[in-house]
Amino acid sequence: KDELTQSRSRLILRGEITDHPSARYGKDWKLGDKITVDYSNQQFDLIIRSVRIRVDRRGLERISAKIETQQS
Repeated sequence: KDELTQSRSRLILRGEITDHPSARYGKDWKLGDKITVDYSNQQFDLIIRSVRIRVDRRGLERISAKIETQQS
């Protein structure tokens, strides 16, 4: 890469998403998928890096995933 590209600042976005009726895990998204997120009037291309599935004592399942911007 050239010096201009290397010295340019980058914004890295990380977060978590959860399974929701309008965005179901396994149907709408899964581990490794690339997604686009709107945040603070900007769009970010992110990758789902890990998925966590928890089941509580009542059998209620909660699914969440860690997301972050792609590193180049």
